Amino acid sequence: MANQIWIRNKKFDSIWIIGPHFFAVAFALCIYPMVKDIHLMPIWVWFALVVCVDVAHVYSTIFRVYLDKNEKKLFSTFLWLVPFGVWFLGVLLYSISSVLFWRGLAYLAVFHFIRQQYGFFRIYSGKTEVASLLTKIFNQYGIYYVTVVPVLIWHFSGPKEFNWFIDKDFFYFPSDDLVVALSSLLAFLVTGYFISECVQTYRLKFFNWAKNGIYTGTLLVWYIGIVYFNNDIIFTLTNVVAHGVPYLALIWVYKGRNQESYELSFLKRRSFLIFLGSLVLLAYVEEFLWASLVWKEHLSVFFLHRSQLFEVSPVLLSYLVPLLAVPQGTHYILDAFIWKIRDSKHNQWTALLVEDQK
Repeated sequence: MANQIWIRNKKFDSIWIIGPHFFAVAFALCIYPMVKDIHLMPIWVWFALVVCVDVAHVYSTIFRVYLDKNEKKLFSTFLWLVPFGVWFLGVLLYSISSVLFWRGLAYLAVFHFIRQQYGFFRIYSGKTEVASLLTKIFNQYGIYYVTVVPVLIWHFSGPKEFNWFIDKDFFYFPSDDLVVALSSLLAFLVTGYFISECVQTYRLKFFNWAKNGIYTGTLLVWYIGIVYFNNDIIFTLTNVVAHGVPYLALIWVYKGRNQESYELSFLKRRSFLIFLGSLVLLAYVEEFLWASLVWKEHLSVFFLHRSQLFEVSPVLLSYLVPLLAVPQGTHYILDAFIWKIRDSKHNQWTALLVEDQK
């Protein structure tokens, strides 16, 4: 009899880690008739989703490593080399082409988003052995094709009303035949997953609610947000909520279980207001800099008027834009390392995993 794994507990995970996928999709389906003809995202929607969730979750890496004395000791100089490396590479790419810079960052972001879903999927999968190679293909790697295939369909559908970061940050190869083929492939693979999961459930006499919740939620978010609808608000809603909220929840759980490793006394408090408020503040400052120096957009949120702005030279932009993107790039790269399972004597993060049999 297999055990159900939860990161914190059934209720918390269901609401804050698995639930956001379904909440975002349900809300998107409800509001689509009202937003389908809106081609410019309302500023309050942008602030709520992009600043308070997307950019804020990037800064939660600070709580995960930079403010944690044990993690700083473990990763040592690596933590400080990464931001400098991100900035240096960014300057190099931006000096060649601004499109090349944003394209590289966009594909790195896609990889990061996919890997996060795979990470949750593998956590909830536990150590259950699969019965055959075919089951392994359908099951163990299932999260990859429900994320990668929609992105490929996006590439072969051509430009949409939304972008990952900026216009033309993806390569596009419009082909209706490939879109149909990929859609059929996705349907086949998803069917194979659910059949193999039914076999696994029967064999083990256990249905893994958390794993299948993450799988189904990811499938719905990536297909509905990217393929089914062609709307910037819907894409941002599904993409940001399903990625940012679970990550913030994961950091909150980690912070709660490692309180003593924080050196600053106010960080030891179990105050969600301090946690989230500090992240939103940092995100607000970053977006203020983007708005005033680079994009010249959403100025009213930052109490700015266009007459207060000044033009930044292209040469300065080649240093400034990569600098402003450092928190984002650092988050993407560090996230590939900080959740690796390590030996228990090194502040093993797998203490996050608890089994709740209730």
